[in-house]
Amino acid sequence: MRTRQERLERIADRHEYKADKATIEATRRAKGADASEEATGIPFGQPILVGHHSEARHRAAMKRIDTNMRKCIEASKEADNHTNLASQAESAIERGEGYGAYGISGRDADAIELLEARIAKDTAESERMKAANKAWRKAAVGSKPKEYYLPYELTSLSANVRRLKQRIEFIKKQREIAARDEDKEIQGPGFTITTNAEYMTREIRFDERQSSETTTWLKQRGFRWIRSAECWSRSINSTTQWHIEELKKRLTPA
Repeated sequence: MRTRQERLERIADRHEYKADKATIEATRRAKGADASEEATGIPFGQPILVGHHSEARHRAAMKRIDTNMRKCIEASKEADNHTNLASQAESAIERGEGYGAYGISGRDADAIELLEARIAKDTAESERMKAANKAWRKAAVGSKPKEYYLPYELTSLSANVRRLKQRIEFIKKQREIAARDEDKEIQGPGFTITTNAEYMTREIRFDERQSSETTTWLKQRGFRWIRSAECWSRSINSTTQWHIEELKKRLTPA
């Protein structure tokens, strides 16, 4: 398992690679969109001479320029998007926090330690806010300090601490199940179900390509096709296990 920083570094590297690739493509397309006489053999600004022997070549050149210009713009936008995503990942590493893909993943090796550190931070902040409110209440009218926190602010912090503690318990349970079932393999008619302890997922591999009906059924139940591993994958939880049992009944002949 990778740490959060290692995972974010891989994300940043991947987006930087894609940004470089898109930039090269945009440069190539920009050259293909060159409308100069040297590139097309047609004087710049000359209208299409209908019926002339150059008409077909002129129309083909215009179509090629238009296509390359559109592709150049698309590639430039893609490069900008990947550059932005890479900078977001690098910023999340520097800040030590983030949201979504840049936050703390249960698959990070240091996920529990990071969540516990966040709990300690929020708990300390909650105690500081309570002390500030207590000092405000004790102060005489006219000499009250400016620092005062509304009840919803304290409630929000307390709720976040509870949520983080619940998440830690969930991650621990996930890892326990993954470690327990890592070497277990469930064989069925035409399929194999295994557990990936590193990513804490259940993986389904079929001996043959499945029908569109089966793949739609898997997608509707949260399974994702992992091309590199050639399997259908879903995070370990009680719902995943229920879907797997349902799938076994569906694929096993009566």
